[in-house]
Amino acid sequence: MIVCENIKPDEYNQVVDLAVEVFMEDKFFMKYLPDEQNRRKTLAEIYRDGVEICDKNFGGTLVAKLDGKIVGFLMYFDYVKFRKTNLADFKKIFGVEIQHNHVAPISFAKIHRLVLKSKQNPVYVLAIGVGKNYQHQGIGKSLFADFLKCFEDRVIMSDISGLFFLRLCQKYGFDLAPISDVCYVAISK
Repeated sequence: MIVCENIKPDEYNQVVDLAVEVFMEDKFFMKYLPDEQNRRKTLAEIYRDGVEICDKNFGGTLVAKLDGKIVGFLMYFDYVKFRKTNLADFKKIFGVEIQHNHVAPISFAKIHRLVLKSKQNPVYVLAIGVGKNYQHQGIGKSLFADFLKCFEDRVIMSDISGLFFLRLCQKYGFDLAPISDVCYVAISK
């Protein structure tokens, strides 16, 4: 039986390891971090920061467990509250893009303009993933559905480069717009 619940601090490393596994073959990361060893190291850093940042900035990480083992995760935060109260961490998430095998300042300006234009306060999905051995079993769909129920009165938004999350957002009727050659922004209706 799948159980979806909030992460516990002693589970952070499990989620980071799972995120590295899930995103090693993501189009965005493969494009900007072609060296596999460098990609693995950078992903671990990105998702360790991500879990901690979401946990302390008006969000969190939901985990899907199967027989007590974490097999999926969803990281999220309140976009506007996070930006207003912790700009330094916000810039860690949105003020960088990976270029030439290192993280360099650049833009998620298109995403931010969409938030400002919509005049909404979205809950932002930073990442969602399911371990390779557990995919195609409805775990990601269940995790996302539970998440959507918790925030049914809010706009949900994310940037997407993976096919799994793209299809999930299409299934739930999100508006999708390209923001680069490997990434979309998704906004719930």
